[in-house]
Amino acid sequence: MRPRSEALQDVFKDVRDKLKAAYERSRKYYNLRHRDERFQLRQKVWRRNYVISDASKNFTAKLAPKFTGPLTVIDILSPWSYRLADDTGKDCGVWHARDLKSHPPDESE
Repeated sequence: MRPRSEALQDVFKDVRDKLKAAYERSRKYYNLRHRDERFQLRQKVWRRNYVISDASKNFTAKLAPKFTGPLTVIDILSPWSYRLADDTGKDCGVWHARDLKSHPPDESE
């Protein structure tokens, strides 16, 4: 019969191996759809539109546009944070990259 400490070490090793396998599986599926998109200064982007339904104004969030824009990147605060402005130059705040998507280039360009 093995001492209890050896049996526990075997159990810990098995758990560690199974956690590593689960991590690798999760990483694989996450990376399938992950987009690592970076934006440049003066690039046109669309910003996610966060809205709330309001019955008193007869407004339904479900029917609202999911994105607003196009807006222009005026400052890069970090690889994930961008300061945006509209076409008139009005500051639209700082937004995380997950809430932005690229605006397609114009046909004339």
